[in-house]
Amino acid sequence: MMKYLKTGFILSFLSIVYPMAGQLPGQLLEKPKEWYGSEEAIRIADKVLLFQRYDGGWPKEWPIKKDYLREYSDSEIERLYDLKYKRDCTFDNGATWTEMRFLGKVANATKNAEYLLAFNHGFDFLIESQYENGGWPQYYPGLERYSPGFSKWSPDGIESFITFNDDAMIGVIWLLKDISEGKSDFSFVGSDRRKRAAEAVRKGIDCILNSQFIYDGKRTAWPSQMDERTFEPRWGRDFEPLSLVSGESVKIVRFLMSLEKPDEAVISAIQGAVQWLVDVKIEGIRIEQTKEPVKIGGHTDRRERYVVEDPNAPPIWARFYELNSFRPIFASRGSEVKYNLSEISPERRTGYSWYRTSPAKLLHDDYPAWCDRYDVENVVE
Repeated sequence: MMKYLKTGFILSFLSIVYPMAGQLPGQLLEKPKEWYGSEEAIRIADKVLLFQRYDGGWPKEWPIKKDYLREYSDSEIERLYDLKYKRDCTFDNGATWTEMRFLGKVANATKNAEYLLAFNHGFDFLIESQYENGGWPQYYPGLERYSPGFSKWSPDGIESFITFNDDAMIGVIWLLKDISEGKSDFSFVGSDRRKRAAEAVRKGIDCILNSQFIYDGKRTAWPSQMDERTFEPRWGRDFEPLSLVSGESVKIVRFLMSLEKPDEAVISAIQGAVQWLVDVKIEGIRIEQTKEPVKIGGHTDRRERYVVEDPNAPPIWARFYELNSFRPIFASRGSEVKYNLSEISPERRTGYSWYRTSPAKLLHDDYPAWCDRYDVENVVE
């Protein structure tokens, strides 16, 4: 197991979950089944339709902020219709696949033709946007302006990269898996689309297996994003370095563990990723933040973060790990990799989630249960 501690490290973090810009609020996907036929659900669904582009998907967060829980003025609604032509659909930060999950629930409850058609249009968009190698780009068909996510390492932008960061690809493939299996929310989907969903999932699984990072002959985790042709890991935004990711790899492992009758390739991928998560866990520290908000740049509600040495603290994981060395890495907007959280700018230190706790439940609960189910060796000590 790895320990990366430095005395005097300027430190941070409690177990904080940051809402992702552009994502439909998670609570809207967790209501009782009967709620999705209610007037409130229908009002929200109508707002979701306002943001759907003519291409079939949904944008992230611009030029009008998505907030499905508020009312929009007539002028805002007119502006949203004017923006429907924009080719800025994305899967980043939950965009498109969370809207489709919500629309599926409402369409299933109401049988309203407008919602059914919108869902089907979104489904066709998902199928069209998949690469032949099984991956999905971060944006499709592409932005009509310079990328919001360019870095000096990716001067042409990151829209076409196959993206695991923020669960972009895994959110899409898991939605399609649920559709292909006729899960209750999607019982209205016809057999033809269910077959197309199953084929897309098959190709997506191949992409996941082919993109797992192999070091010294061993399978490890998955990159944050990768080249759509060569599968080589790539930089994202300036503060998203070339790396393997812990939290998103957990989601990928969970998806692979959801597959019935996993073959040797799937089992090997799961075992390799789990062993890597065990190897890179960080012990002996806890992450705290100041109680009072501080002003950093144009933000007035930030809280400084501190890493505190604590031998009794439960293990945590860095968000990003350097390729080959597997050291935790951090970065500011200047695209320079640092090895201590204290070395990056206050703006990035307080404005981004740099640590993860999600591997703990996977390692201690879900993975052992999967091993028992399929009589697979448990590699966790």
